[in-house]
Amino acid sequence: MWDNGLTSAICYGQRNSWKDQAIIALAFVKCKKFAPILANMMKSLPDETEFSHLRAIAIYLAAVPDKSCVNELARILNAIKGHAQTISPGDYPKHPKNRMKPQIRELMTARCLYLLGDKDHLAEDILKSYLNDPVKIYAEFAKKALSDGKKP
Repeated sequence: MWDNGLTSAICYGQRNSWKDQAIIALAFVKCKKFAPILANMMKSLPDETEFSHLRAIAIYLAAVPDKSCVNELARILNAIKGHAQTISPGDYPKHPKNRMKPQIRELMTARCLYLLGDKDHLAEDILKSYLNDPVKIYAEFAKKALSDGKKP
């Protein structure tokens, strides 16, 4: 059901698989009829799914919030969590594939779940774990996501 998405962050322009591009296009036109289809599609995503798929899902759900995706987002987030750091940025692993992607993927998915209402405080706890991350952009992202998700 899913194609081979791209596993790394964007280096040279926007990179998405054809399916990711279609999901993002449906986000831009705010196609609400696609939300239940996406929720069903997400069931076939492996726990360690590609970065580009999660990015496309996050973009779609930011444009068309739909709580039917909460359970699958929580399942994926449970599988990819645990990358908040307590070490200095210079001590991160030197291999580029391990340096940014896990944190970005985790933060992006946690924000998406949190804005949809969260499940068992999973996203909230993950975002809070990043508030003191030595990589300040991660800490700022988590802070902003937590403030965006506050209910009046």
